[in-house]
Amino acid sequence: MSGRTDSAAQGRVEEGWFGPGGSRKYHYFVGSDLRSLCGKWMLWAHPEDAGMEWGDAQDLGMQGDCAACSRKLAAREAKANG
Repeated sequence: MSGRTDSAAQGRVEEGWFGPGGSRKYHYFVGSDLRSLCGKWMLWAHPEDAGMEWGDAQDLGMQGDCAACSRKLAAREAKANG
C-alpha cells in the first residue's frame, strides 16, 4: 500500500493507510505520534512493531478510505507539489 519512508529510520515506512481495530475505514497516519490526518484515530504502536504493514486491516469489515483523511492528504500533496 502507499506510504512514505523516513530515511532516518533506515527504510522504515513512517506514514500510510492503515485500518485500526474498531474502525470501519482505512485512515492515513503520519508522524512519529502516529495520528490520523482526520484527527480521530491514533496508533499506540507502529504497525511494523506489531508484525503488520501499512495497508493491513485489523478488521475484515473495512468500507474504503476515510473521506476526511483523503481530503487532507490531497491538500497536503497539492501544497507539496506547488
